[in-house]
Amino acid sequence: MKKKTIVSVVCFLFVFFGLLYFFKQNKNEKIENLSSEKPDVSFEIETPKETPTNNDLNENIKFVVKEYKGRIAVFEPENPKPIKITDVQTVELSDEDQKLLLLGIELSNEEELSSVLEDYCS
Repeated sequence: MKKKTIVSVVCFLFVFFGLLYFFKQNKNEKIENLSSEKPDVSFEIETPKETPTNNDLNENIKFVVKEYKGRIAVFEPENPKPIKITDVQTVELSDEDQKLLLLGIELSNEEELSSVLEDYCS
């Protein structure tokens, strides 16, 4: 009986340490596989063949609506004198509109100009 118990304990220890060794090796292989795998990160950036320059963009601007001496005025680009000054005082407008007018609203045609002036002056 004593011999059977010793054999059983030895077999158990053999199986236990065998399984422990197996799982340890398997875990190390997984870690090595993860560290050696590199993610596939590839992308392309398309750039337009022709990028408009500032000169091209400025050529489309025909009018600039902005604040002039406390009123809404219409300017031509590169001209410091307004071509039209409205009766609308900028202090009557919202803070957001006042900021827009300080920066200037660039417009490319008379339809846009009419629309903006109608919005502010009516």
